[in-house]
Amino acid sequence: MLVCAIDVGYGNVKFSRTENGMTRYDHFPSIAALSLHDGEVGDGVTARKDIIPVTVGNESYRVGKDAALALPANESGRILNPDYHKSNPYLALFRGALGYMGKPRVIDLLVTGLPVEHFLSGGERGILEARITGEHAFPDGSSVLIKQGWAIPQPVGGFLQHAWSTGVYDELRESLCLVVDCGFGTVDWVVSKGLKVTWERSGSVPGGLSQPLTRLAKAISDEQDGVFVDIDLLDAAVRGGRKIDLFGSPYDFGHLLPKVMPMMDQVANSLLDRVGRLSDISAVVLVGGGAPLYLESIRKICPRNRLVLVDEALYANVKGYLLAGERRIKTHG
Repeated sequence: MLVCAIDVGYGNVKFSRTENGMTRYDHFPSIAALSLHDGEVGDGVTARKDIIPVTVGNESYRVGKDAALALPANESGRILNPDYHKSNPYLALFRGALGYMGKPRVIDLLVTGLPVEHFLSGGERGILEARITGEHAFPDGSSVLIKQGWAIPQPVGGFLQHAWSTGVYDELRESLCLVVDCGFGTVDWVVSKGLKVTWERSGSVPGGLSQPLTRLAKAISDEQDGVFVDIDLLDAAVRGGRKIDLFGSPYDFGHLLPKVMPMMDQVANSLLDRVGRLSDISAVVLVGGGAPLYLESIRKICPRNRLVLVDEALYANVKGYLLAGERRIKTHG
């Protein structure tokens, strides 16, 4: 039976992919560019862009690693509203991930995630599961049939990845753990004892990575006396050395991070207000693409707790989704 995982985030789409019997993980930006023509213009000289054409209803989109090249100048292409998972661009990005998987004919179980706030409000999980279950058709005539879709709280995926991959699940099953998912649009967290979530102390707040990155881009523009709006470039740079190519030269923006730290401190304090005391929390686990940037702000609110930044934090949730799906299949068939 084939189990796959897709995490359609506000900033990036992460997905599992099987190559030569090995599971690998990859991502592309959450940019769905509306297209007014079919296919890509070819001149026999220039290289083709890494883009997958998809359709949702009567709308055609271009998604993939080079999707930003299909956008007008100064347009981000990202959607940050709370109903993101109900939108056509969301489904376009989901189908783009299926395309990068190689468009398997049948997927028995597809596991994805939702922000914590949607689990607290109720009903949203069923809506998303219904949207992703069934047949997904592509413009080239191919299709992918998903027999069953399953949505779980996003930070739970990160918890499972950390707990099962490091062999500490039995330990965390007996004590409370705070898992913080530092995403692009929101920061989500769950307090749990194993898989028993304390919903009263879990939640979501706006103030994901998009906000400090936007302010950071403004700080770079002010310092360099020129317009800089490439949030995608900064998004990748915060995970890979904090250097970008600016006007053809390497530029280290690390000295500007103190200008955005108050925004992340505010998010951390909002989280603390909801979680309450931290004396009963045995470990604080950071996952998500923004985790490296939020690390110091989270450390300020829990200086005495064990703080863990998981390896490859960007993929923590989607790895956990796949692990959860595989165990579900083994248990229930």
